[in-house]
Parts: sequence; structure tokens; C-alpha cells
Amino acid sequence: MTRMQRFGLVVAGLTLLLIYPMAAQTAPSSAPPHGKPTSRPPHQSPCWQQAGISQSAMQQRKQIEESAHSQVESVCSDSSLTPQQKQQKIHQLRQEAHKQVEGLITPHQEQALKSCRASRGEGPHMGGMSGGGGGPCGEMTSGNKP
Repeated sequence: MTRMQRFGLVVAGLTLLLIYPMAAQTAPSSAPPHGKPTSRPPHQSPCWQQAGISQSAMQQRKQIEESAHSQVESVCSDSSLTPQQKQQKIHQLRQEAHKQVEGLITPHQEQALKSCRASRGEGPHMGGMSGGGGGPCGEMTSGNKP
């Protein structure tokens, strides 16, 4: 191999080393760091803002829902209550939390928030007080009332 050929290989290698990091920085990433999904592209404002809801109302809503969740967990761990008593108490806690949230956000704002999130393919984020497939204390509900 001549001196000129070796020089060409060295230059080509250095060029690749310089270009590769720049290409990696500009290449679009299919997954954000740490595998966490991004909530929205940087040019979109949050759904709560588009729905006309204040940030403080959203923070208060989150606090209400976290408090309700904590209270539900407390009821679930109360071994002195029967399953029916737990169910009644949890229903009452959820109704109270729902009334508090209604005082913060109008039905129109709530609908606008849900529509925005649905159009973006986002989940409900908060407001998971409606139950779901399983019971609130981790048991599976059969749909049949005792």
C-alpha cells in the first residue's frame, strides 16, 4: 500500500468519525430517551390550555384525584369493612371527588379536554375515578351484584 493510499484511508476514517455523531444527532428518534412517551410534539400547547382550563385548576384537580385515590386505598386495606361496605364507601368517596372537580372545570371544558386528548391518541391522564375492568381493591368484578 502506498503512502497516498494510506493517507486516503486515514482521511476517510476521520471523515466517518466526524460525520457519524452529527448524523446521529439529526436523525429522528423513534423512541424518546428512557422509553418514556412524549405527551405532545413541541409545537402543540397542552390540551388543558386549549380547553381553556387554568393550570391551577388542573393542579387542584390532580390533588383531588390523588387524595381520592389515597382514600380508596385506605378503604381497601381496612379489614374491618365487608366487601359491600368497602364498595359503598368507595362510591361515596368518588362522588365527593367528582363534585369537587366539577367545581373547578365546566362540563364544556371537560369535554374539550377529552376531545383534544382523544384526537392526539392520549389516555385520560387523570380522572380515573370511574373504576375500570377490575374492582377498586384489586379484585375482579363479575358484573353481578350480590
